Amino acid sequence: MVLLLSLNFNRRQSPFYRYQSSLDGWDCYQRAIASLNELTIEGNLRAQDLFRRAIEIDPKDSRPHAGLAYCLFRYSYDGYSDEQGYANEESVEHARRAIALDDGDAQAHEILAILLAHSNQLDAATAEARRAVDINPNFAHAYVPLGNSMSLAGRPAEGIPYLETAIRLNPDDIRGDIVTAYRPNTRTEKRILAK
Repeated sequence: MVLLLSLNFNRRQSPFYRYQSSLDGWDCYQRAIASLNELTIEGNLRAQDLFRRAIEIDPKDSRPHAGLAYCLFRYSYDGYSDEQGYANEESVEHARRAIALDDGDAQAHEILAILLAHSNQLDAATAEARRAVDINPNFAHAYVPLGNSMSLAGRPAEGIPYLETAIRLNPDDIRGDIVTAYRPNTRTEKRILAK
């Protein structure tokens, strides 16, 4: 068992000082991230296997659950699956499990926000993204689902500043695509017309 010294830091404020019960689990998690970042179907499938192995090794670590949730989302989003919808039950279940294990995991809240936004649960997505930003105000990725969920809910004027913050914090990240917020919001219009 390995313990990383906390030096009186609040773990919610410092993700570098966290309990690690297994270096093997950590290794699987890191290799899964690298595989997912290949942006190929083979890399995604390998990442799914590695995240699942990390969960088997250390079921109390929130990060592999959050990683698997995002990996499953990307599998559908990137067009590797014929299933309808990007946020399937399993991905949402793993995101919620990650939060149950560690409510201070900003990435888990960010991933759940993405899944909820893609399930058209925009108020819940906004709340999860706000929680991620509250946990870590410097986490650029958390501002993207916050801005996008507001824009998709028909409030682009509220969402755009969050997308601008994401771009300011991480200018090289393509997820902070502010152009989407400026486009006519056909998704919201379709939802309103369906009522």
